[in-house]
Amino acid sequence: MNLKKHINDYLDKEIIEYKTDISNFRKSKRFLEKADLENSTYVVNLQSCWAREGEESVVVEVKGNLEKAIGIAEAEFIEINERYDVQAFYNVKIKLKGIAFSVPEELWTKYKFKSFL
Repeated sequence: MNLKKHINDYLDKEIIEYKTDISNFRKSKRFLEKADLENSTYVVNLQSCWAREGEESVVVEVKGNLEKAIGIAEAEFIEINERYDVQAFYNVKIKLKGIAFSVPEELWTKYKFKSFL
């Protein structure tokens, strides 16, 4: 095996993959310009703080707005874990043209369940 050829082949493969990624990001950027974020696909993952004690985590994919997505995930979490509150780590993403983008906490935290205890 020729080491130079091996490395060159590897680099050629990586270049093709990066070109595909760049193309997909450009498509997402164009899509974002006309996207309706009030009617998009959000993925909310609630990882239970009590998973070691048997509580279940929840992942939901919701078409709608961010507030609706958080609400649906929390309602499902409360129901399956028979809780009155949500004790979980949140991970929130939005899908644009099949690519998931993380939503910063400061944009979704205002929709989180608020315990009155």
